[in-house]
Amino acid sequence: MQFVDNFRILLITPVILLHLFAKQLNCQGKLVKTMSAGACPAQIIHAPVALLLILPIRNVSLYTLRKSALAGLNCVLTRFVLGHTIKKLPLARRIR
Repeated sequence: MQFVDNFRILLITPVILLHLFAKQLNCQGKLVKTMSAGACPAQIIHAPVALLLILPIRNVSLYTLRKSALAGLNCVLTRFVLGHTIKKLPLARRIR
């Protein structure tokens, strides 16, 4: 019986989340709009930024999860800031 209950939850949860995000949370704030505009350059520069931020901390003695969380947060913030900056360049304004 527990399997059937878990299966129901597994089927119902995506439907509820789809409804919630499509109807209730379908809006963008100023920060999200800015990040969305810089998403294309952020995807292009992801690998070099990740390598430049991860390689220097590979020998730091922290727990792996903490090190990954710090590197991931820094990587996401850095690539969106760089992506936004790249979109401000005169030749890159035409890229959509």
